[in-house]
Amino acid sequence: QKTAYEIRRCDWSSDVCSSDLPTVTIQLLEEIARKIGPPRSLCVPFAHGFPLGQPGNAQMQRDIILEALALIDRTDLSPPHLSHHSSGSQKPEGRK
Repeated sequence: QKTAYEIRRCDWSSDVCSSDLPTVTIQLLEEIARKIGPPRSLCVPFAHGFPLGQPGNAQMQRDIILEALALIDRTDLSPPHLSHHSSGSQKPEGRK
């Protein structure tokens, strides 16, 4: 099994895209999303370890998940498509 750093664009197209499964990723690093080229990606502006934003903020986390899932229903998008989280510039603090 490969990590996101080891996955190439051709891996996505042969393994995931050809299976006709609708897919979307939530990405912390835009450059990784661009490199691996998943069909749909939602880039979020949070610190590593916090892909859904502030811990304990259920509404924020739900909004991010729903925003990502909404990309699956968009028929006007051509893969690979990269979106940015629409309502968050807060970066949760890491553990001290």
